[in-house]
Amino acid sequence: MGTAPAPAGFAVPALGFGNLTWNSPGQTTNAYLEASFNVQGDFSILSTGAFDPANHAVRMSPDAGSYIINVPEIFWWITVRSK
Repeated sequence: MGTAPAPAGFAVPALGFGNLTWNSPGQTTNAYLEASFNVQGDFSILSTGAFDPANHAVRMSPDAGSYIINVPEIFWWITVRSK
């Protein structure tokens, strides 16, 4: 299983995010956010690369670490499968 640390530059602002959209069509490994944070609006995951949930995913932790994402509005997960 491919793993990677939190993406470079992924820093959580003190007040969290307004809206957060993850759109990484070139992603080639799992991305671990390893952070607790608030999203004041919508949290959308549009793409994590080629359809391969075991190796191209956005995950909270590579181990048993405990993290929380608070999303009071809408959490969108859009799955697109390509042949």
